[in-house]
Amino acid sequence: MNLLKRTIPLIIAFVMGVLMAIQYYVPHKLSQNLLEVVTRWDRIIAGFAVFIGAYSLFHLHWARIRRKVEGWGYSVFVFFGAAITITFGLLIFHSGIFYCFCCIQNLSCAYKRVCCAAHCSNCCYAGACSHRKLYFSLHTGSRRLDHGSSKPCRKKRYSAGGKLWGYCYFNKDNFWHRAVLSWRRGLVERLLHIDRRIIFAIITVAVIVSLILRFELPIPASIPVQGVYNKVESLPEGSHVLISFDYDPSSKEELQPMAIAFLHHCFQRNLKVIGMTHYPGSPGLAERAIVSVAEQYQKVNGKDYVFLGFKPGSASLIINMGENLYSAFPKDYYGNDTSTLPILQEVESLRDIELLFDLAAGTTIELWIVYGKEKYKFELGAGCTAVMGPDMYPFLQSKQLVGLLGGLKGAAEYEALVGKEANAVSGMRPQSVVHVIIILFVIFGNVIYFASGKARHA
Repeated sequence: MNLLKRTIPLIIAFVMGVLMAIQYYVPHKLSQNLLEVVTRWDRIIAGFAVFIGAYSLFHLHWARIRRKVEGWGYSVFVFFGAAITITFGLLIFHSGIFYCFCCIQNLSCAYKRVCCAAHCSNCCYAGACSHRKLYFSLHTGSRRLDHGSSKPCRKKRYSAGGKLWGYCYFNKDNFWHRAVLSWRRGLVERLLHIDRRIIFAIITVAVIVSLILRFELPIPASIPVQGVYNKVESLPEGSHVLISFDYDPSSKEELQPMAIAFLHHCFQRNLKVIGMTHYPGSPGLAERAIVSVAEQYQKVNGKDYVFLGFKPGSASLIINMGENLYSAFPKDYYGNDTSTLPILQEVESLRDIELLFDLAAGTTIELWIVYGKEKYKFELGAGCTAVMGPDMYPFLQSKQLVGLLGGLKGAAEYEALVGKEANAVSGMRPQSVVHVIIILFVIFGNVIYFASGKARHA
């Protein structure tokens, strides 16, 4: 039994790991074919793994609900959130409907005051970890107050009740003074122990109200976003821009608006757009974005734009494109021979690209820099998820990136610059409102803490 469950799977994993490691360093056609076959099987296996993972998730939480173990109420929200996710996913034909299950688990961890280790952009901007930190901030003062009190005073406080909580700390000769201070201390104590569900309810109402009400917020462009915009503006008409759509449905909410805004700018400037992707889950999103924007400007496929589709290989693919683009992509996404397309007649390799713009949810920006820009000397701009943004700033400072769009904020800034305000701008309203509320709560928690300290030493 151990042979089937453990030994054979380990052998298969080891052999495939060695083969894929060798493939990475062997830029041969057989090696690329092997990677393509393995990638296809990986997508098939991943499809079954999604259903197995969903079954495991539901089975685990259903068992917690049935046995009514501690915290089983949060398991109910797992089913509730899954139902909402699946419903909306089916309504918009979203191919990644199960990705949000991870976020739901992270929210459960946040409710239990355990730090969320998965830096998922959805979770961070939904406020799961922020809620945990906020709850910690509001309750820290209470713990410090308890530890700072003497044991006799704590006994008196507990025995006398909340209304006479501060009796043993004040002057016994002034009854009204004691009553006022006692009331104030009781109020501070209640504020320090505010129910976290009230905070969650306020955040929920703020998000709903900001989605329903339409109001405009100023969106000034930051220097990195302005850098990308200025570079596109400096390109003459007819220049070739290659866009690498390196993300999948899990990062769609941040990067798809960014891609659409950038496409608007390129077609406004009459630039020739070449699209491709390293991600097997991206072709549908990329093709939809290119075609929808191109139709608004009456652009023609094969003449004004082309989508090459997905090709595995990562670093080896970039090197292949740097040497011969037709060899890397013999056919485009629709099966057309790339050597016959008018848009590619003047483009033989990456050396003929005026600007490459990478929309990344992973490490592809670094790959384009190391294996592409440094060798083939093209200009490189990038857009990434918010959690990746800080890691990209060294490349801005070294001038390896002409500019950077970071997260939904960067997408909103670019929409404002090109005059096509859409999903990113509207998405920034609830995000900005929630951030302001969280900051106010943090300030409020600190004020209450210092107020309780002054009352204790009065």
